[in-house]
Amino acid sequence: MALVPNWFLMKLLVEKAPRPLLAAILVIAATGPLSWLAVIYLLSSSPDPSASALAGSRVLGLLIAFVAIPRMVFGPIMIVVEGAAFFMIHERLTRAVLAVAVLMDLVPLGLYALHVARMPHY
Repeated sequence: MALVPNWFLMKLLVEKAPRPLLAAILVIAATGPLSWLAVIYLLSSSPDPSASALAGSRVLGLLIAFVAIPRMVFGPIMIVVEGAAFFMIHERLTRAVLAVAVLMDLVPLGLYALHVARMPHY
C-alpha cells in the first residue's frame, strides 16, 4: 500500500527535479558498499573488541549503529527505488549511472547471499 504514494512522489521528483533526485540516489547508493566495508572491517579487526584499534572511536560506533546497519537492512529497498528511477528516466547517461548504482547495491548483497549459501546448515 505504501508503494503507490511513493511511486507518485518519485514520478513528481523525476519531472520537477531530476538532478537532485539523481544526486540523492547516488549518495545513498555509495553509502551501501561503504557500510558493508565498515562493518566487515570492524568485525575482522580483532577477536577481542576491546583490543581493536576502533575500540575508542565512539563516532565510528554511532555511524555503524545509525547509518551502516540501517543502510545494509534497507539495501533491497534501495534496489527497488533505483530500478524505479531507471524506468522513469529516459536519458541514456542517467540510466547508465543508475545501472551502476544498482550494481553497487547488488554486489554486496550477492556476496552476502553467497556467503550464507556456503555456510553449513545444521
